[in-house]
Amino acid sequence: MNNLEIPLFNNSCGKIFNDSIILATKNREDKINFNDIKKVKFGITASFKSIIWALLPSSIFVLLYMERKELDSAIFFLLSFVSLAFTILALVMTEKNHYINVKLNEGLNVRINVSADHRKDAKKFVELCRKNMQKAKKAPGLKVLKPAA
Repeated sequence: MNNLEIPLFNNSCGKIFNDSIILATKNREDKINFNDIKKVKFGITASFKSIIWALLPSSIFVLLYMERKELDSAIFFLLSFVSLAFTILALVMTEKNHYINVKLNEGLNVRINVSADHRKDAKKFVELCRKNMQKAKKAPGLKVLKPAA
């Protein structure tokens, strides 16, 4: 790749060229050749704090189980429904972290965190990166048209 080459694709996550990618973060840029890449993946993780907050409403289930003989069935089902609704709401509202993970042939992982605003850009970047990796690995250097006698 020379400095005058135009990228095939360019967005907030990086640039895709014919033979390499450049992963962009606010502090650095990593240039990686397609031959060195084993796998590219887009992932989502939830923070530990969010999971703990999601488990907090489910503690009502423990209280309901302990007091199940002393509660009316209508109150029991009402409290069960409320605690289930709060648990589902807390799980939906968890804080999610998005990232692009590039696994190299040497076993190293290059991970770039992506903001929630650029989630669609990251998915598109990974999809196009996979397509171009397949093209780069399929393209042979020379083609044999006719075998020698």
